[in-house]
Amino acid sequence: MIASNKKSYWNFLVHTKMETAAPTAEEAAYVSLLDSELLNGKRPQEMLLIRSLLERGSLTKTEFVSLLDAYRCASDDATVTSVERILTLEFFVESELKKYGPNAVMRVVGENYLVDPVFSRLYSSGGQFAAHVDDAIETALYLARHDESWSGKLVVGHQYTRKDVCRLLNFESNQYSTLYGYKTDAYSGTCPIFITHDKAEDISATTQYEDGFDSEATINWFTKSNRSLDRSKGEIDIANNLYALHVFVKKSDVDGGDFFYLGEAKARDAHDTTMSSGASVVNMKLDLEHAVEPGLFGYLADTAE
Repeated sequence: MIASNKKSYWNFLVHTKMETAAPTAEEAAYVSLLDSELLNGKRPQEMLLIRSLLERGSLTKTEFVSLLDAYRCASDDATVTSVERILTLEFFVESELKKYGPNAVMRVVGENYLVDPVFSRLYSSGGQFAAHVDDAIETALYLARHDESWSGKLVVGHQYTRKDVCRLLNFESNQYSTLYGYKTDAYSGTCPIFITHDKAEDISATTQYEDGFDSEATINWFTKSNRSLDRSKGEIDIANNLYALHVFVKKSDVDGGDFFYLGEAKARDAHDTTMSSGASVVNMKLDLEHAVEPGLFGYLADTAE
């Protein structure tokens, strides 16, 4: 059975006639997971674990933490749990499971990580599947190493998609499809905030927020509409800094889905106000831990036509 609807480099090669044999459904699901979720090298921990599992068949959680420490990667409990949820597919929502499932990369039994028997069988048979898996692993590790992403944590000044952010902030599940504006996430204790500096002229009046830079280190930020400090718990919690606030900014929608990560911030001076559309919002200042680098600040804050 051929799974040509799954996106992967292997299917691209088949489509362009550079390879003749397409992946089977099982192979395509695994390769699609690796290529779509892990190949970009934003976090190397998953690929390091996959490589070790393929070499050894199993290892304990303690051994995995030691491996990460030896490679000088983040090995905190939240990151390790996030890696587990990615490779067991627990992180993904139903629509993604249709692409990446039903077989996971690994199983967790107590404190032991076991390579999934289907994945092991396909890889052990060699051929194109094994070659594509090896290539994905080495490419991702190369990118992580050369893009200053080796720790597996968010890097100030780098660009990330909403999907990247869910994974690197260790969300329990992949909520990128509903992650617009901002979201307080109790599981990870974080609140990513996404800001598009130059708003499109044709968006509705209720979303024409006047977010902008006061300086290289301070952003004037507005919440979603119909929010107030009297009744909106999420916004109250943000104003009181009960979550770690992570700020992501892109200049305009022309930049696609990638946002520059500006680092963590602290909220202050929160107050209720009203937009020109009449919608009630909460306005506050976000003080960045690190001032935006001058070149990036000039690009993001420049509103010249």
